[in-house]
Amino acid sequence: MSPRQRGLRPPAEYLISGDWPTGGVRGPIEAEYARQFCLRLANAINGRPIRDVARGAKISHTTVIAVLAGARWPDMATVAKLEVALASDLWPGSDVRAKLGGMGRG
Repeated sequence: MSPRQRGLRPPAEYLISGDWPTGGVRGPIEAEYARQFCLRLANAINGRPIRDVARGAKISHTTVIAVLAGARWPDMATVAKLEVALASDLWPGSDVRAKLGGMGRG
C-alpha cells in the first residue's frame, strides 16, 4: 500500500519549523524517516548534478528532485537504486530508531 493510500501527506507537509529537510517535523514516524533519508541523500550527492545522480541510479531526475524536496515518498526501488549509485547507506537505521525512542505515531 502506498503512502498516499494510507492517507499520508507528502513528507515536507509535516514540517513544523525551519526548512525541509533540516527543520523539525511532527506527525507519523514515516515523516522523520523521510527527513533523515533526505539529509543523507543530500550529503551523499554532495553537490553533484542531480541529472548525473539520477542517470547513475537509472531513475528520473524529477524523482530525485521531488524526494529531496519532501514532495514525494521514495519507494524501495528508488532507495535501493540511489544507495547503489551513490555507494552510501541512505535509509535511516538503528541510530535514528534509538534517537526517536518513544516517539509515537501521529
